[in-house]
Amino acid sequence: MEKKDKTYVRIDNNDMSAYLFLVVPLEDAVYTRRELIKLLNDNRVTMGIMTDVIDHMIEEKVYLHEVKVAQGLSPIDGQDGYYDYHFNRVLEKKPKIKEDGSVDYWSIKSIENVFKGQIIATYNHAVQGESGYTVKGKIIPPKRAKDLLPLRGKGFERLEDGDTYVSMLDGKIEIVSDRIIISEIYELFGDADLSVGNIDFPGDVIIHGKVCNGVTINAGGNLNVDGTVEAATITAGKDIVFRSGMLGSFKSSVYAKGNIFAKFFENTTIEAGGMIQADVLMNSKVISCDMLLLNGKKSAIIGGEINAIQYVDSGKIGNESEVPTDIHVGVAIDVYKRKAMLEKKVKKTEDNIARIDVGIKQFEEIMKHDSRIKPDDPRKAQLIRAKIQDNVTMQRDKAELERISSLIEKGKGAYVRVNGYIYPRVKITIDDITYIETARQLSVGYYKDEGEIVTRDLV
Repeated sequence: MEKKDKTYVRIDNNDMSAYLFLVVPLEDAVYTRRELIKLLNDNRVTMGIMTDVIDHMIEEKVYLHEVKVAQGLSPIDGQDGYYDYHFNRVLEKKPKIKEDGSVDYWSIKSIENVFKGQIIATYNHAVQGESGYTVKGKIIPPKRAKDLLPLRGKGFERLEDGDTYVSMLDGKIEIVSDRIIISEIYELFGDADLSVGNIDFPGDVIIHGKVCNGVTINAGGNLNVDGTVEAATITAGKDIVFRSGMLGSFKSSVYAKGNIFAKFFENTTIEAGGMIQADVLMNSKVISCDMLLLNGKKSAIIGGEINAIQYVDSGKIGNESEVPTDIHVGVAIDVYKRKAMLEKKVKKTEDNIARIDVGIKQFEEIMKHDSRIKPDDPRKAQLIRAKIQDNVTMQRDKAELERISSLIEKGKGAYVRVNGYIYPRVKITIDDITYIETARQLSVGYYKDEGEIVTRDLV
């Protein structure tokens, strides 16, 4: 067959497509499929050839422009194995703000419960992919899919199919350091009153009723109470959530190592290692080692003594009757003095331990040259006991020093923010500087600036 020499095959840079360019053949000459496929093969195009396209070019006399006649196949990567978890792994520990501006404390979820026999996870095995190829016949392997290790933890079992995990008990489920832990919780479907007695439980406690006068509750983990809390003594090793509030009657206390959330507190002593969030605080003594946040539409602090390290943010502080209300943020000078004292004490203890070490080494050296001195000599034992005691004291002081240093760092830049009205006889103290409000103000912030407290409008 006679045809011009400009007929050619072009392969793209990644060898995934090939194009054919045909010139107009001489009179009465025609192209054939066999001829064009040979042309492709001669140019190393061996796979993905689209014969229907070639046939179309011949029949329709598609000349003088490139047509894709071969297409490679991209590999399909495999999918790694994965778990479907049938429980909420990320808990929202902040209450939601409703459209009307009020705070929905029922939205706080600090505990995820499961029941005996409940499926907590199912495993999906890795699916291997499919190879691809170039138009030149090179095989392109897919990314290899990997399977995961079985789940680790306690309180659940793996069924015979090897892919299904179920809870072995009713309790709380959480993920700790990549391990699933299911532990029992104390759950009371009613009121915590004197008929129930005091509650002392090492895990989480959930009370679906109220807490009555005189009851003591000690939860090693989180504590959730659905109903109103009366004059009770409450402690928790983690967070506390009072979905209603607390009427303390001046003879109640609440302490949490973590955060505290409540609708309101009245006549209560409250202390939290973390933040405190509520709608209303009335005549209460409050200590937060973090921040105090009152962000409901009608939030207010009325009376009492309020202490927070970072800041206080409230809708209203005080009232029209000008009830005395004390607000303190930051850290007092006594905290700095305590820090300095601990630093000196730790240094002194370290020096004393060093001297004891020297004494022990000297004693051991003497023992090498004097056989009369035995390894259990009471003088050496006394030195060792003194070193052990000093180490215990030093570790305790270092822990307190670290805690105080953290508080001082948190307290830098402390402020008070009032989004509503603040009334006369409200005393604002930042670190050791005090400012007493003498007039009703609206939307104002209080800040420490060059040794005095200044106010700034928030509007």
